[in-house]
Amino acid sequence: MPFDSAPVNRVERLAQGRRAVTVAVALCACCARAAAQEHRTPIDSAAVARFADELFPREMSRRRIPGAVFVFVSSGEIAIARGYGAAQLEPPRPVDPERTRFRLASVSKTITAMAALQLVEAGRVDLHRNIAGYLHGFHLDEPRGAITLHHLLTHTAGFDERLTGMAARSPETIEPLAEYLARSMPPSFTEPGRVISYSNHGFGLVGLIVQEVSGRPFVDYVREQVFEPLGMQRSGALVGAAPDHLATAYDVVDGRHRPLSPEYIQATPAGAFFSTGTDMGRLLIAHLRGGAYRGPSVLRRETMALMHAQHFPQAAGVSGWAYGMWEDARNGQRALLHNGGGKGYRALMYLVPDYDVGFFVAYNLADRHEEGELQEVFITRFRDRFLPARADVAVAATEAAAVEPADGEYVYVRRARTTVESFISIINRVRLSRGKSGALTVVGFSGEPFELRSVAPSVYRRSDGRGTVAFEAGRPDTTPRLLMITDSGFPAVYERVPPLATQRVQLVWLSVMVAVFLYAALWRPLASLWKRRTTGTSSVRWTRWPGAAASAMNLVFLVGFPIAFLGRNEGGFPEFAYGVPAAARALLILPPVTAILAVAALIALVVDARDGQIPRLRPTDLLIVVALLSFTAFAWYWNLLPL
Repeated sequence: MPFDSAPVNRVERLAQGRRAVTVAVALCACCARAAAQEHRTPIDSAAVARFADELFPREMSRRRIPGAVFVFVSSGEIAIARGYGAAQLEPPRPVDPERTRFRLASVSKTITAMAALQLVEAGRVDLHRNIAGYLHGFHLDEPRGAITLHHLLTHTAGFDERLTGMAARSPETIEPLAEYLARSMPPSFTEPGRVISYSNHGFGLVGLIVQEVSGRPFVDYVREQVFEPLGMQRSGALVGAAPDHLATAYDVVDGRHRPLSPEYIQATPAGAFFSTGTDMGRLLIAHLRGGAYRGPSVLRRETMALMHAQHFPQAAGVSGWAYGMWEDARNGQRALLHNGGGKGYRALMYLVPDYDVGFFVAYNLADRHEEGELQEVFITRFRDRFLPARADVAVAATEAAAVEPADGEYVYVRRARTTVESFISIINRVRLSRGKSGALTVVGFSGEPFELRSVAPSVYRRSDGRGTVAFEAGRPDTTPRLLMITDSGFPAVYERVPPLATQRVQLVWLSVMVAVFLYAALWRPLASLWKRRTTGTSSVRWTRWPGAAASAMNLVFLVGFPIAFLGRNEGGFPEFAYGVPAAARALLILPPVTAILAVAALIALVVDARDGQIPRLRPTDLLIVVALLSFTAFAWYWNLLPL
């Protein structure tokens, strides 16, 4: 029987007890925060205004950002609302904090989390119940265990990554949410509740739950239950024609600003909302003031405290995830935030509950700078200026034993494992090593090494000052994990790579195959033609042509496919987000063809030997066949075969 019908009342009592404990914890958090606020020196809004007015124009000029908005809230009021530069360059349109709409990108997830928690608050959704019970007409494979709303809100459901096809070029090509997720939902790679792996599709499911349980289209529900009660009249979702006063996104090409067409996100709940600076100020105040802004509450105070509580740290004593936001707990000053980026724009919301302040930043260029993006730089400088390290801060005590860091190569957990985009993970890796002095050194994919300095058991501070690294012990059936926490607090988890899957082994494997293919496709045919021209004889046999043809095709694929798949990028947004590009799709025909030719080359080698055409087996002929079969295995490993 799937259910034990006898103890229904007992189960209900347990559920009520769990909800009561949750509410009690949330209320304790509220009280603790209120007590902390009494001992904090209020942040001077005038000083923040001077700081912003000096920093934004200077940094925008350095980074060539056309326009930005900055809103700062304090003590339940919008204390600062600034627009800098242009929302549109031609014809000129300045940024207006009241009217200019900016895309929120992944900041949308915080709004989606609020909508879901409304249903939790109403008793219509249980945070810890299998979400399959809420998804009528939508089947979700859960081979590794039941997935709950708690898992989705903390990005611990264990979903694979899938960026290919996540965007549409026009409103007409946006699929209904349930249909898109049914077609594109990635599989799980680990059991739920084990590891943080940021997932757009996971938050798509959160929105689908809201839609299914409420009986309202997700976008309509958010407008009616979140935006309208908070007075966010200029906020919405980009699921149709671009609204008036939407900031134009830009890229810089050949030294000139180029306007970009908007992208439309298929999983609307994960990144499709837009808003103005002052509308977002109202949302920030609701977070800081118990769920309301001069009107009805969208969430009760205890539910908002529950949303803000830490629910999953990947390792002991470090920042983790709340519901729909992550923590930035540098120097003992805890903040909550979510940022986002899309095709030529960036956005950030940042809350410091202990000081009753928060801010929103958005701008219309995907800035790429060696010092980091403007939003990251602003957070760090704001904290240095207005949130100095607490004198009473102490390293959190933990009962867990220190984890001995394991040398080796680590790959980002958030990656594709089952689609053609999986090959991207070959570069998104870091290497951990221990020098002769015993110091730990990490080398990222940028090639810049940095040392780690111990600050607590299993926790290290980067020598470049730009984040923290922690280590998590793997269970007997898992590999060790490395947790890189950026200075904004975002926890990026890396897992140790098996020796045969390391970047070095993969590149050596690939290099040997390329050398053999060059010999088979170019050197040997040209040498044979030269011999025939100079001596009138030729050693070319028909049985060699399958190997030569397959080698040439493999070379074309190895050079052409990465360029075709990754080559085009607008405003930091890859072309493959709209789907596998046409040229890349055409090139994907080659690996199956060369697999067939590899078998043909093997058969030809056997035929030659049996017919006496080869007095003795030539190592080069065998090497070519082995390389061709090896490439087929390589293509299978990286999901480049349609199997």
